[in-house]
Amino acid sequence: MLTNKIKHKIVLLFLFLVFFLSSLEYSQHSFAAPPITVLPTTNAQAIPLKDDLELVTRNLDWVKKNLQKKEQEMRESVDPGLKQELTQELFDLRKRMRMTEGRLMELAAGIPWEDAQQVSESVGNKRDVINELQDLVVPVLDALQRVSKRPRKIEGLRREIDTLENKILLLDQGKGNLQGLMLNYAQEKQLVTKLQELQQFLWDKQEELKLRLADLKGKLNLELSQEKSLVVVMGELTSQFFSRRGQHLMLSILGFALVFILLLRLRRWLHPEEWFNRKEELKWLKRPFALLYNLLVAVLSFCTLLFCLYVLNDWVLLTFFMLVLLSILWSLKQLMPKFIVEGKLLLNLGSVREDERVVWNGISWRVDTLGPHTTLVNPALEGGAVRVRAQDLLHLYSRRIVAGEEWFPCKRGDWVDLSDGSYGEVVLQTPEQVVLQLDGLCKKYYRVGDFLAQNPKNYSHGYVISVTLALSYSLQAEIVSGKIQQILEEEITASLKIFTQYKCNQGNNSETENLISKVQVIFINPGNNALELAIRVSVAENGAVFRGILSSEVNSIILTSCCKHGWNIPYPQVVVHSANLS
Repeated sequence: MLTNKIKHKIVLLFLFLVFFLSSLEYSQHSFAAPPITVLPTTNAQAIPLKDDLELVTRNLDWVKKNLQKKEQEMRESVDPGLKQELTQELFDLRKRMRMTEGRLMELAAGIPWEDAQQVSESVGNKRDVINELQDLVVPVLDALQRVSKRPRKIEGLRREIDTLENKILLLDQGKGNLQGLMLNYAQEKQLVTKLQELQQFLWDKQEELKLRLADLKGKLNLELSQEKSLVVVMGELTSQFFSRRGQHLMLSILGFALVFILLLRLRRWLHPEEWFNRKEELKWLKRPFALLYNLLVAVLSFCTLLFCLYVLNDWVLLTFFMLVLLSILWSLKQLMPKFIVEGKLLLNLGSVREDERVVWNGISWRVDTLGPHTTLVNPALEGGAVRVRAQDLLHLYSRRIVAGEEWFPCKRGDWVDLSDGSYGEVVLQTPEQVVLQLDGLCKKYYRVGDFLAQNPKNYSHGYVISVTLALSYSLQAEIVSGKIQQILEEEITASLKIFTQYKCNQGNNSETENLISKVQVIFINPGNNALELAIRVSVAENGAVFRGILSSEVNSIILTSCCKHGWNIPYPQVVVHSANLS
């Protein structure tokens, strides 16, 4: 089952797709040519202001007057340079006249004349595309352009208004400077006349800019008056999305889900893995078949989604998902060398295979599942399941598991003896650390690698207390006859039985009844100064906790028996030979 975090990510991704695609749908409806409708006369916004109409009319009259003036100058001029300059001015005036006429149409008819003219001009025109890829990309690019058309238009109007206002202020400054010069040179009539001509030129230019500024402000106010609130826009986006494109998306996702679920169900019904388990030589095909089948499920499901969009004739969504597919394939192209190296491992054909034993970080693990993140399991460790990247296993080698093979030297509750002299109970062992409970309340912590380097001896499966006893050669006959060995075995067995009952468990015989499994005394070696006997006391599994006191008690019993029967334990002797100097 999916975790909550993954579910949240899927929901956020779905909402993003919904609002992105709905914005594309909204842009197509919002910026296309509006249908012809009759506005009610009671709508105050549909009635243009008289001042705006008069301003645009004066602007149009001024342009026509200047156009006639420039045309007259063009006919009378004989200077080629002046004709070229007049040609450019006539071109600008005609362009401005068309814009002013369009503005008048917008105010009078109440429609965006520029958009209507563009639509009428674009009808019947065939898009000029370079190749097939451009045909796929153009719908999305057009939709994105339409989404940002109105904000870009408003920003352009504001930027142009700021520019014109700065120019008008600059012209005011120039007119003021000319007025000051005329006052300073009032006696120079010829110069004053020239300055008056310049002042008139600046005034005409300023009036032209003011008319243009008023025209732009009117356009900006018209655009801003049509602006809708965020709630209204979001409502329209949602309704438009679910009215057409949302339905297409839902149907496509439904087709994707149906194919995906049916193919997975088909695999569960057929159980193809069992076909490969019937023969040992075919087991290696199980993992490649599973991965290839999953890949086929993903490809067929995605193709079903694209086919649904194609049948529904939704080219925007189809192009969007095609671009997503192309981006995924392009990313895979960059990662292909890495996938080729890891592919053999994921297909269970590499040096590490499923259900085999591998050594990683100094610990033995069973390879549970192979994948981009392989799961390793050690049943003897607490929390003994780790996820490892596949690339971290490329340099490792696995082998088949041997029946009865142990996965760790000990488990929780075992008593171990380490090379550093520590002896205690294992109270915790994880893939990172092992904790020993020593005598009393002291705990000792080891990293797993350091713990294994101490060559731990596990006493919880039973152990042997071994003591070597050296007796005098005067007891040779009794040792050879086995009398001393028999006496020692009987006395050690009887004494340890009493000791374990009343000392180790304070009279509770349930746990220590079979604590000592066997006592054996044998002759092992005739030494230089004594005859050596080996006493071996076998302790059961539940005697690991009593290892220290049992070893001490065995030595005490042996010494007591020697004193009781008068058995001499000789000291080591050194013989010194001196040379005869006589």
